[in-house]
Amino acid sequence: MHIEPTVIDGAKVVLSYGTAAVAGAYVLKQAAEAVRQSGALSLAIRSVATTALVFIFFEVLPQYPVGVSEVHFILGSTLFLLFGAAPSANGLALGLLTQGVFFAPGDLPQYFINVTTLLVPLFVVEALARRIIAPNTPYVEL
Repeated sequence: MHIEPTVIDGAKVVLSYGTAAVAGAYVLKQAAEAVRQSGALSLAIRSVATTALVFIFFEVLPQYPVGVSEVHFILGSTLFLLFGAAPSANGLALGLLTQGVFFAPGDLPQYFINVTTLLVPLFVVEALARRIIAPNTPYVEL
């Protein structure tokens, strides 16, 4: 994970539980909206694809020290543009959880901090896109 143990003190870790809960509630809202628009199977397939990509990006590909926010912003916005907000959020959270459970269990206490730093930039990009891009605009016209 990107935020290592001992970087954040205990009070901020507890605060991260709240911020991650709010982000999770927003993801549930987005997921319900995505199911209404394109169906549960579509959401599930796109979520599995983004989870696999997040895992590959964080565990397989080489990583360069460019900064937490830059990596999260670039990765989150790329996944958002390719798959949509709900599948991207699901993939980021599940990919990070997979990484923590199987490869970096010592980092799990920082999971909610890492999830927040991944999802909040994604939500900012989504909010900007909703304001700037007209609905149903083909990708090639962007």
